[in-house]
Amino acid sequence: MKYIIYAVLYLFLLNVNIVYSDDILDSINEAKKHYEQNQYKKAFESLEYAAQLVRQKRAEFFKSLLPEPLEGWSAEDPKSEAIAPAFLGGGVTAQRNYKKNGSRITVKIVADSPVIQAVLMIFSNPSLAAVSGGKLENINKQKAIVEYDETMKKGKATIIAGTSIVVSVEGNNVLRSDIIGFAECIDFEKLSKAQ
Repeated sequence: MKYIIYAVLYLFLLNVNIVYSDDILDSINEAKKHYEQNQYKKAFESLEYAAQLVRQKRAEFFKSLLPEPLEGWSAEDPKSEAIAPAFLGGGVTAQRNYKKNGSRITVKIVADSPVIQAVLMIFSNPSLAAVSGGKLENINKQKAIVEYDETMKKGKATIIAGTSIVVSVEGNNVLRSDIIGFAECIDFEKLSKAQ
């Protein structure tokens, strides 16, 4: 049980750039109190609650890093989601949809998801990227794989921020430069600090 307390505290200290609410600290302190009284189930529930609140804070932070629309584009309100690991491995996501005439682009930030390991594997083996038609590039000093079909006018840029966050910029009826343009608007330095 003490390892769960350490895990939550580690998450808490790891994300120092995020402003924490009293609810999170209260829940951690409550868990500590239950643990000291040998009320392990209650301690676990309080820690799970605190962990979910931390995930939600992280998702909101990611949402704030989604880019504003480029000139001539409009954007929907950004959305975020924080799912506990017990549900399909969990994950924290934020995404925003953009449109211009018949063109559409979606920017999505994903962290703490089992999917990330598969993406990292592709980045570690460049030949896997080439099989899917992707081209390795650097976008704002970040490793990226860019796939674009000139005939279909659609494509995707997948970018690794730090070691555990994946950003995807996917577009339909767009120019390649539109996809790259949206990708370049993301503050990867701030994103990388949210590991």
